[in-house]
Amino acid sequence: MNVIQKANENYFDALPDEILIKIFSFLDLDDLISVSHVDSRWKDLSQVNSVWKDIIYQPKPSITDTEKISKIQDMPALKAYSAMYTENISLIIDAICEYCRDFKHLCLSGGHNLTYPILEKLLSVFPNIEKLDIPVLKQKDSLQLVELIGKLQKLTYLRFSDRYARVEQDVLKPIADGCPLLLHMILGDSSFNDKDIQYFLVKKQKQIVSFEVCCPISALTLRCISECCNLEKLNFETKRFSDVSYDEMLLLKKLKRLKTLELCNLKSEQAKAVPSLFAENNLSNVVDLKLYLTCIEENEVNQVILNCPQLTSFALTSIHVNLDIALKNIGNCKNLTSLSLSGSHVTRKCIDYVASCPKLETLDLSCCLQTKDNVMLSVVKLKQLRRIVISYSSFLGKHFDLIPTHLIHLKEIIAYETAIKVSIWNRLLDKVPNLKIIGRDPEEL
Repeated sequence: MNVIQKANENYFDALPDEILIKIFSFLDLDDLISVSHVDSRWKDLSQVNSVWKDIIYQPKPSITDTEKISKIQDMPALKAYSAMYTENISLIIDAICEYCRDFKHLCLSGGHNLTYPILEKLLSVFPNIEKLDIPVLKQKDSLQLVELIGKLQKLTYLRFSDRYARVEQDVLKPIADGCPLLLHMILGDSSFNDKDIQYFLVKKQKQIVSFEVCCPISALTLRCISECCNLEKLNFETKRFSDVSYDEMLLLKKLKRLKTLELCNLKSEQAKAVPSLFAENNLSNVVDLKLYLTCIEENEVNQVILNCPQLTSFALTSIHVNLDIALKNIGNCKNLTSLSLSGSHVTRKCIDYVASCPKLETLDLSCCLQTKDNVMLSVVKLKQLRRIVISYSSFLGKHFDLIPTHLIHLKEIIAYETAIKVSIWNRLLDKVPNLKIIGRDPEEL
């Protein structure tokens, strides 16, 4: 017995380093901190860079700054920090600079006060930082802040998280002239000078692979976008008062490498150009398409679907579109795995059309306030579903009793702010105990 016990105790000690590192790579952040306290060997192996490459420390809002700093002390290999809530970011950056050895990614929501001294300290300690998702446009010294960013030689991703900032002229110039490895540029919700955007695009047109703009742009800026020959992802929101015409929208057909396209708030004339973008096998590499348009018509949506059989992910939000007409040929997309109809009026008939997509795994019906419970009678025909989103919808769960027998692959339901009774959730979980329900208070279930 003693021999067996001793063998068990020495089992992990006998494992080679590469096996332990592989095991540690499957652990979450808290577990990694725990194993680092076992002994000196585990501490060293649990802090190998490869173990932490995909881990982001995103503290809960209830954690104090002192607790956050204490945790950062135990994470010398931490590479990414994300904060969605306002905090004393100066203390956090000080801790990252003191305790982390190879920090790569900072993500801060727009409510943070990221001043020049704070950012300067971070970038002086970590000049090889690769990703920044930060609010700097609202600062009085925003031009000096972007000059710091422009000096980064390894930066590949930049997003401005400011909300509706008044952006100074020439703010994009240091980034356009610097950042030699920048691939992803997300301008966020602020309004940039049109000529600044043009300058950036001309400088980086052979470099960037993703670009997102949510402010009014001119036809000339759209032409600059169309010249970005390596662009794979484009999020294009005109705020409906851009002067881009139907013909100028068709310039986007030049983006032959585009894989993801998101179009928001187009004017009626611009929306009419969307089906033509995909005609004659144009943009045939687009597999992820999102249309958030109030003025698109049913036949235009239908034509897009007929022109895009290659889609694997499709999102449509338009409260005025009759989905019974718009989605009648959705079965043309045989490889579709994700469909979002958030904010639309969904009926049984349109979901019956969706049932002809044999690979569909995710269905998003969030914010569908006019959708009736009997739609679930058609949803259960989607035999491969693994995830349903019904947050902020009008579902009451009357037909949830069909889920255990019809949706045998279902793993997750996301249901924030619904009127579904606790008793209905409990009955469902009794039959499918491994089903994950997100958005409900765990104590209620």
